[in-house]
Amino acid sequence: MLIKTDPAIIAGYLEDASGYTEGCATQVVIPETEAEIAEYLNAASQRREAITISGGRTGVTAGCVPQNGSILSLERFDQLGNIEKTPDGGSILAQSAVRLDTLKATALAARLLYGPDPTERTGTLGGNVATNASGGQCFKYGTTREHVLGLTMILSTGEKLRLERGQSLCKNNILRFPLDSGRNIECQRPQLPTLKVDKNAAGYYSTPEMDALDLLIGMDGTLGVITEIKLKLLPAPAGIFSLVIFFPTQAAALECAGQIRNSSQGNQPIAGIAPASLEFMDIHSLNLLKPNFSTIPAVGQAALLIEQEHTLESEGQALSHWFDYCTDLNVPENLIWFAQTEKDRERIRAFRHALPEVVNTIVRQRKFRKVGTDMAVPESEFPGMFEVYAQGLNASGLEYLIFGHIGECHLHVNVLPKTQAEFDQAKAMYLNFAQQAVQRGGTVSAEHGIGKIKHDFFQLMVGAHGFQEIARVKRCFDPALILNRNNIFPEHFLGALI
Repeated sequence: MLIKTDPAIIAGYLEDASGYTEGCATQVVIPETEAEIAEYLNAASQRREAITISGGRTGVTAGCVPQNGSILSLERFDQLGNIEKTPDGGSILAQSAVRLDTLKATALAARLLYGPDPTERTGTLGGNVATNASGGQCFKYGTTREHVLGLTMILSTGEKLRLERGQSLCKNNILRFPLDSGRNIECQRPQLPTLKVDKNAAGYYSTPEMDALDLLIGMDGTLGVITEIKLKLLPAPAGIFSLVIFFPTQAAALECAGQIRNSSQGNQPIAGIAPASLEFMDIHSLNLLKPNFSTIPAVGQAALLIEQEHTLESEGQALSHWFDYCTDLNVPENLIWFAQTEKDRERIRAFRHALPEVVNTIVRQRKFRKVGTDMAVPESEFPGMFEVYAQGLNASGLEYLIFGHIGECHLHVNVLPKTQAEFDQAKAMYLNFAQQAVQRGGTVSAEHGIGKIKHDFFQLMVGAHGFQEIARVKRCFDPALILNRNNIFPEHFLGALI
């Protein structure tokens, strides 16, 4: 086990992609085995030493950024096991520091697919599980949670928890977690408001008939240190094609997205239309990309980015269905980008991924953090929520763009302030958006988690009582209260920290 105390080395662990600048730590601890983690955590518990878990540091909510104490880096836990094939796909064991792109490439080489597709493919699987990450293909494959078959976790007591899906189900509102020590953790599931959205990365998972495993997915390092994950793999599609459809009006793009969502749900099906992902960009997004993508049509006021899988036999028919559908929408061929080859698909992927990179460049140049939302609402509430966004943003006079996962009614509003006054104005507007989303049965964080910077928004969802419920569960797993303090909820809800 390595322990680094050089301030220059520590500084490299004090940031993620959030722009949060208040990180502070005395040392970085780099274990190589689960036994070393257990030994260190046990000793830290006796000292009441705050521990912040660090992985790939690609998150956007400062969840891995410490405010005091020590950093526990899992960077050495980067081993990927062998694939075990099954008739319906397979599974694989991965340590928590394995990168998402490594797992995807390994699965693809075996003609298998790992379904979740978070935008940041250099992120680690431990971080994906800790925040229940999702991404573009959530439209078809769901979030990380649906693909976790089991995990291993070291508690702050030094005890090991190994749990597989189906092993322990909630009974009479009690969750039971068997530890290798022979002890069981039993706790009442957190009593939190029921959401009307499937895609949620805010706080602890809780439903009456839940699998105990699901409590550990999305807990943002507050309950234990995830060291190994068993993941489900699916048969890889024979092929996939991508489309970008540009629309002369934003209203036309929104209407088309609604039709595709309805079709995918079996309501008013459209022949051959079955996307794996459905993404949106507004005119402000397109304008930011035009300097690097000169072929963006001048008349385009909004765009939908679509990926659809196909079999070898169905490719031609699927393409024909899409062209027929675009004809029905009165979209001419010169407003459609189409990609069949992997090279062309990567070009469209680069188009999609270039947007956050351009935004980050603007943020660095202006030296003001962007104000970016991560909210999702039920489908029935989406038109009203979009109107709330549009009215608030247009009245504000602020520079903004809207893009993201329209298939799941989950869009990102990014405001790009130039001054402190604009930043404060954007934050006030964000709070109003969050209130509106919660009133509509939605979530304030659909994919990025709460971390340390979204407590106020999360409290709109769960209230002080919800924070107390989450703190109660944390005490069952982390009695010394040392792990990832201030993640998900303010640490004062834990009471006095000895």
